[in-house]
Amino acid sequence: MGVNTVPRFIEQPQTWKAQVSVGNLNLGGNTGTLATLVTGSDPHGSKIDYFWFQAQAITEANTLRLYLFTSGGTPSLLREILVSGYTTAGVGTVGWSGSFTPATPIVVPGGWTLQCSIASANVINIFGFGGDY
Repeated sequence: MGVNTVPRFIEQPQTWKAQVSVGNLNLGGNTGTLATLVTGSDPHGSKIDYFWFQAQAITEANTLRLYLFTSGGTPSLLREILVSGYTTAGVGTVGWSGSFTPATPIVVPGGWTLQCSIASANVINIFGFGGDY
């Protein structure tokens, strides 16, 4: 059996966005409210190189979670990101923001999903930057 020795590059650059706002204390990812950020493109999947998080209002200190779901719907906790408490100082101020760059890109196979949740009710936009194979 031969091995593919040709590098694989993305065919379509992508920016994905999801928003979480409903608190979910479940660590397993199998109950509660989650938001889908990426569904792996068919048939080869997608990859995420970088994440950006932006609060849309005042936040309390809690945890943002990323889960990788198989095509059969089995969740695995991939990463927890700490959200800092932030009280806006006035009109035009920017709330909490953060980023996450994985050591290697996260590959979401075709039919799998990357989903997100927040431990307590804070409105956070999540952006993923990468592309589809």
